[in-house]
Amino acid sequence: MEQYSIFNSENGDRKYLAEDFSEFFLPFFKNGVFNNGLKVIAGTGMQIEVETGRAFCNGYRYRNKDNSIVKPIAIADGEQSRIDNVVLRLDLTNRTFTCQIVQGSYSNSPVAPALVRDTTTYDLRLAKISVPAGTTAITDDLITDCRFDSSDCGNVIQAVQSADFTDLFKQFETEFYNWFDDLEVTLDENTATNLTNRVINLENNSAFIDTCTDEDLEDITDTNECLKDNEDNVINPKIPRYEHDLFYKTSEIKTGEKWIDGKPIYRRVIDTTTNNVQSIINSMNIDQLILIYGWAESDYDQSWPFPNPNPPEEGYKSIISRNRTSKAFSVSFGKFYRSTDNAKIVLKYTKTTNTSS
Repeated sequence: MEQYSIFNSENGDRKYLAEDFSEFFLPFFKNGVFNNGLKVIAGTGMQIEVETGRAFCNGYRYRNKDNSIVKPIAIADGEQSRIDNVVLRLDLTNRTFTCQIVQGSYSNSPVAPALVRDTTTYDLRLAKISVPAGTTAITDDLITDCRFDSSDCGNVIQAVQSADFTDLFKQFETEFYNWFDDLEVTLDENTATNLTNRVINLENNSAFIDTCTDEDLEDITDTNECLKDNEDNVINPKIPRYEHDLFYKTSEIKTGEKWIDGKPIYRRVIDTTTNNVQSIINSMNIDQLILIYGWAESDYDQSWPFPNPNPPEEGYKSIISRNRTSKAFSVSFGKFYRSTDNAKIVLKYTKTTNTSS
């Protein structure tokens, strides 16, 4: 049966009931409390309090607006204990949605009353109240918060958590296999066999690459060399090794690029404290410093880019310079950088130990 709503009434032809509105909201929310509201806390003596908040149940709303609700707990037995429920009860027969105390049965091993959930009544349990024999006051340690147990109450969340693409995937899968079956009919036996062998070869190459370590890949140092499989077959004859090189390491690596003088370009990440940056850079046999960038931590829980020659405050200034005669680098950080703060700096450079080509 088709159903639809909500439209303006003309001469009384569109009349709606409360259940029509509750049905409208059902697909949007799960049952429970909103934003961790309606917490149950100890009151005075044998009383508990329910804090302000909102709840949603089967399309109906509940709200405790201004002040905490005070609820009395029945006096304890002298010999046996019990557990009471604090519930929000949706009662469709009486058209109410109220906070109630459901008293448990006395026992030496008491259990909380079962929640009422049928066609006309639905309970959301906010808390369980333990009432040991002889109790004269309810304290917070006797209260078990049940709001976050989805089987008792839960937090209101959107009903649709994620899209289900199962049927769509099955449709694509069916179309693919139909296309492939037609392709097998179209291809002659030799072509189909050749295609199958190529697919198998690609799968084997992929498995080989997946098992390569960084050391295996770094063994290939010449840009004219190519990646090969275990049987010495070239996998990618048109793509040099270095075009795949995305490693950033604290150890020195070749990038595969060359500077204008023909020297190979290197890259290295310095991960150290600010007081060690200068000494490390000066120990790297740098010929031409091509690029330097990174971040350095400072005081006041701040991190700033490096170098940073024009910060909003002088204390955050950080610069690097080089003496043209001695070739020594000088690195300075402003007064807001502590010597124990961390810096991560990336350098690209050529080396004095290499010759131009």
